[in-house]
Amino acid sequence: MQKIAQKELDTLSIQNDYEVKCKICNDKGFVVTTKEDAELVEEREEIITTIIDGPDGTTKKKHTPTGVFNKVYTKKCICKVKSDYMYRLTAGGMSNFINHSFNNFITKFKWQEIFLNSAKDFRKDPTQLFFISGIAGSGKTRLCSTLANYLVYKGYSPEYLLWEREMAEATDNYRAIDFKKFSMWSSIPLLYIDDFLKCMDNDINKLTDLEKRTARAIINARYNNPKLITIISTELTDVQLERIDRSLFSRLKEMATSKYLHFMDPKDTSRDIRHLKFIGEWPTEEIK
Repeated sequence: MQKIAQKELDTLSIQNDYEVKCKICNDKGFVVTTKEDAELVEEREEIITTIIDGPDGTTKKKHTPTGVFNKVYTKKCICKVKSDYMYRLTAGGMSNFINHSFNNFITKFKWQEIFLNSAKDFRKDPTQLFFISGIAGSGKTRLCSTLANYLVYKGYSPEYLLWEREMAEATDNYRAIDFKKFSMWSSIPLLYIDDFLKCMDNDINKLTDLEKRTARAIINARYNNPKLITIISTELTDVQLERIDRSLFSRLKEMATSKYLHFMDPKDTSRDIRHLKFIGEWPTEEIK
């Protein structure tokens, strides 16, 4: 007779013809851990397993509950962490960013290093808003998607909002924002807004009332819930944002604080990284 404590979660049964993908947890998704590292605590009943010999020489197991319960501490296996991450990334429309990481983010210039270090600080203790403004090609999307990708891996459920595309769809659809989308943008734990308030020829006079109202409503909703994380990239300057809506700009400054509110000089075309790489004219301001 052998006494065995049931220390793992009941999960899918592994059939003889099923190839186990994770050798760590046998595809259960959870592993037993210490109390300090536990993500899940359950009361599990001890089971007495008896090996019974059959008359034909075969054996079978008989499992008998004992009525004795013990606490079992478990946490997600790395395979579960990765599969959940992929699900969230895909559901949030961010699967194209899967290869964007801090490990492969190359900084050639001092200003790139400054912004990268700021994003690294933000990831350690995410506050309400990480905001970066700069000209097209300066690497805003690459940096913001890297930060968003990291936070998704850490467990945040994301949504990717490409501003110009969504506003174009809204304008074509009787100039209305789908309520479900708006509700999601206002409440999703992690919202990445790319090209925020992007307008044709960077002329803020071409912004519609719909866009202004939508921007104000989303930011106000997220401002009122400090637990929500927002990442924003835009080509607009601080002067332009204040002209568009002073109260909106005030909200952004308060949410990001001076630590995570970044504006590049719009006249500094040397920061158009894509253009410089194409024509081969790198500035001399390299990181020493």
